[in-house]
Amino acid sequence: MGYFKERKQTEMSEIRINSIKVKNYRSFGEEQEFTFPNKDYKKPIAIVGYNNAGKTNLMNCILYGIGNKFVQANTFELHDLHNLDYNNHLNIKIHLEGSEFEHQYIKDGIKKSMNKSITGLYEIFTEIDDSELKSGMQPSMFGMNKHYNIFYINFHNIKDEIKTHRTSWGNLTSFLAKHIKSIVDTDTSMAAKQENYEKEVELATDKVLENSQLNAFIGKIKENYSTNLRNNSCEGFCCNATFC
Repeated sequence: MGYFKERKQTEMSEIRINSIKVKNYRSFGEEQEFTFPNKDYKKPIAIVGYNNAGKTNLMNCILYGIGNKFVQANTFELHDLHNLDYNNHLNIKIHLEGSEFEHQYIKDGIKKSMNKSITGLYEIFTEIDDSELKSGMQPSMFGMNKHYNIFYINFHNIKDEIKTHRTSWGNLTSFLAKHIKSIVDTDTSMAAKQENYEKEVELATDKVLENSQLNAFIGKIKENYSTNLRNNSCEGFCCNATFC
């Protein structure tokens, strides 16, 4: 399903999920608790299950719990409640442990600083307020989660994570893909394939353009670029093609 990777922003910047409890969120009815290994456990942690077992729902709860998805008053709707029942208010409790970070603030016109941490128990909930479904989080972690850079990969979208654009060699767009690119860039066998790839793209382009009006148009532009275009005297075929 996915995994989380911690990246140090400072020497001590790290965050861990100790446990999470989920109740009445989509496929989750009765409260279920998930406990994660402590920091001495160095192996990756995977969330595995059958289709529609609730893996994505659990991942969403984690993302809400760590502040990756921000909880606002209108975050959740009826379809987020178990069995689509307004009486089934969702409840997510997550216990986080994080290193300290420096918090700067101004008091009485004097700039001060203090050490803070995201460590603590956070609760996400829904309730009916003035006949409307409202959501909230206590305590608020607003402004704190930015001190902990967390990356995750959803393997349901793995094709999007590693896709390349055919318009240029190795134009990789995702977090995972950048790591793949670093491997490709240091692979000598791939370097040889790059030249072949670029030649194949060039030949394919030439084949598509062969004997076409577009190819003649491009050729005319190349031929007259230094004279017609730079002298602002584009004429003849160029103007008939509505280039000017």
